[in-house]
Amino acid sequence: MAESDVILVGTIKKILYTNPENGYLVGTFITEKYFRPITVKGFFLNTCEHETLQINGYWENHKIYGKQFTMREFM
Repeated sequence: MAESDVILVGTIKKILYTNPENGYLVGTFITEKYFRPITVKGFFLNTCEHETLQINGYWENHKIYGKQFTMREFM
C-alpha cells in the first residue's frame, strides 16, 4: 500500500456512470467517517448500488468535478 493510500468502508449509494465493458464506475459512496456522500471512481467489476465495500485508494482534486476518491482496489 502506498503511503498516501486511504482505506474506506462504506456503501455504494448511487451509480452515476458505468462502463460495462471494462467495469469503470463513478458513483456516490457513504461512510461513517464522512458526513456527506463522497464521489468515488475506479474499476469496480460486478458492483451494484447498496453494496458494502472496503476500498483502497487516494484523494484527488479534479479541476471540474472537485474532490474525488480514486479507488485502486476493493474487497
